[in-house]
Amino acid sequence: MYTVSTNVAAGYATFIPAVSNLMGSKYGAAVARGLGDFETNVLTSLTNSALTEMSAAEKFLAELKNDGRLPGATENSRGNVNTGNLPMTQFQEAKYPFSVTLHVIFSGDTFTNHYTLLRLSKAADWQLQRAWRTDTQDHTLVEWPCPFYWGQDTNIVNMASLQLRKFLVDHPGATTSLSNAVLEAFAGRTVQLVYFHTDDESIPRASHQFPTESSVVIFIRENQEPCDEYICLIYEVLNAEGDQRFAELAKQATAGTISRTNFVRGIMRQEFPAVKRLQGLLDSFKLSEPEKSASYFFSKIIRCPDDFESYVTYRPPGVTRDQFKEYERLYDSLQKKPRPPK
Repeated sequence: MYTVSTNVAAGYATFIPAVSNLMGSKYGAAVARGLGDFETNVLTSLTNSALTEMSAAEKFLAELKNDGRLPGATENSRGNVNTGNLPMTQFQEAKYPFSVTLHVIFSGDTFTNHYTLLRLSKAADWQLQRAWRTDTQDHTLVEWPCPFYWGQDTNIVNMASLQLRKFLVDHPGATTSLSNAVLEAFAGRTVQLVYFHTDDESIPRASHQFPTESSVVIFIRENQEPCDEYICLIYEVLNAEGDQRFAELAKQATAGTISRTNFVRGIMRQEFPAVKRLQGLLDSFKLSEPEKSASYFFSKIIRCPDDFESYVTYRPPGVTRDQFKEYERLYDSLQKKPRPPK
């Protein structure tokens, strides 16, 4: 497809002057104007449009198959690829993040494999976002999990919401900060982002867990501003670096070797560096004034005190959660757990 559009453009560049000369001075100019309209409305759609991106997506899909990394296919699979019944508007100028779903029927099969591919920007790499199979009645037969690994630039984006993806495209500095934080905190670990919906402000907007030593799950509230969704995500990544210390404090609470107050202060002391690191990164995000005003977290983080003792008593305006009491309840719940034998 890309080759065809390129050849059309190259041939057309010499076509208009030739027609003008051939038709003479009486008709040549009018014909050239008409062909100029054709160039604007049709040729542009071929050469500077989503068509070239769709062709690039198809090429990426073929590379995955040839490398044995395409779900539902083997390296030797052959078949037909199409984009379905897309409206003409989808073939206009590509807008990023650019997403397309390719439908593949492999030779000898009656079912269809579907692959959604995503490209954040013109210079970004393609990503396999979703893969599933349907029967002739369009019933889903299987949905394959796409592999996500920390350390890959595409990992976070693959699982992020559409609004967060757009935020990352619009804020390259935020993307760089997130990538660096992920590499530092979760190298070699698998990850899962889980979104939840709530209007209860007493519930933390984000949290994380380590189900195993090699995996992490980050929970993020979905109904919030894109800026806040990002702040929640990068804070949890930064804060997760202190999980070994958090685990030690939990063991001490369960064993009864630490007081409630020292437990709470220990948790907050471990979180304080993550908050200050995030505060130092805010300038690099290049947020607009409307984004800052709409954000739930921005002003609260900017005003965070520089010393730990002030941070312990810091209560930003509009915040209903009381972290100190929240961690006291956590301590009490750990105290109720059976203590390990001595």
